[in-house]
Amino acid sequence: MVMGLLHVVWLNLIWLRWRVLAWIWLVPDSIERWAWNAHRISEAEWYGIPNPKYEDVFFEETGCDLGEGVSCCGMLARPGTGVEKARPGTGVAKRGSASASRAIDGTRPTILVRTPYGSNQRSVARLYAERGFNYVILDTRGRFQTGGDFIPVHDEIDDGATVIKWAKQQPWFDGSIGTHGMSYLGMTSWAMIGARDPALKVGVPVLCAASIHPIAFPAPRAIALELITQWTWLTHAMHAAPATAGMALLECMTRIKIWGGRKMISATARACNTLPMTGLDVALGVGKVGYIQEGIRNMVLSRHS
Repeated sequence: MVMGLLHVVWLNLIWLRWRVLAWIWLVPDSIERWAWNAHRISEAEWYGIPNPKYEDVFFEETGCDLGEGVSCCGMLARPGTGVEKARPGTGVAKRGSASASRAIDGTRPTILVRTPYGSNQRSVARLYAERGFNYVILDTRGRFQTGGDFIPVHDEIDDGATVIKWAKQQPWFDGSIGTHGMSYLGMTSWAMIGARDPALKVGVPVLCAASIHPIAFPAPRAIALELITQWTWLTHAMHAAPATAGMALLECMTRIKIWGGRKMISATARACNTLPMTGLDVALGVGKVGYIQEGIRNMVLSRHS
């Protein structure tokens, strides 16, 4: 895992070097395009996927209505065509130019993903869009720009069915939907699979569970306190301090705690040693969290039942 992570970082550092040089006009457009294509081919070889079919990707904001006045927001990536002076792979115009990539019209299979971790995940979306898919990633209820209250997994089945119906009404939809995701994104995938919509042809949940209750409450009158506090800290940091959250995730994968990981461990230890437990979310530094208070309340009630 560590070697794979280092390889991906190395690929992106090579591309970043060319981007920086091109930004200050030290590299001609043709060389920048060549470097970008070389990066894409190397990426395809590493992941074992087909080479890109389209030269660029068009990104745009999207969203739908979840009902009861709650708006769902996210990002749509579609195959694009590079316009003169557009930065390859970004859909963003170069400095001094108003032009950028534009979407290629037509209907295509759609990958539909829902996440509480922020929908601006262009690197994954680009891999799919370059190979002929629409890629839609939406923020879950109560997260980032999506309205409502965030209660983990509580609304995912109903909201998943709603966004599938929305996707089927879009002009770029060809009749087929796929979904995938790891961890919480895997659970939102399970939720959409549970809608049993015939348009959903394939789902690939990874490293997740179909039910979160046995994970959060592994035994009678017990709560997985460290897991819940760490995850709550991370989801809060992804919104309030994304750089810290990103470093914490990287440090956890490499098992080298320097900055973000140390902050997370310190906050978690402080919260887990707080009594009464109803104050642990405040001790964690995230303020009062409804689902934590509800979980503790239910655990106490079951203890006295």
